[in-house]
Amino acid sequence: MQRDILSAYLSRYVDPKTETLSIQLARDGWLGMEQSLLDGWRSRVKSICENCD
Repeated sequence: MQRDILSAYLSRYVDPKTETLSIQLARDGWLGMEQSLLDGWRSRVKSICENCD
């Protein structure tokens, strides 16, 4: 998966006061988001490839 997508996902679980990542919350949330993130990434790759000609 693209690094930017993963970084954006993980940023949702950073406490702005302490600037720390809650790994447990990110892991728990990943179970419900993995397919959506992969679908978004695949869609973007497909649209880029279609415009290569």
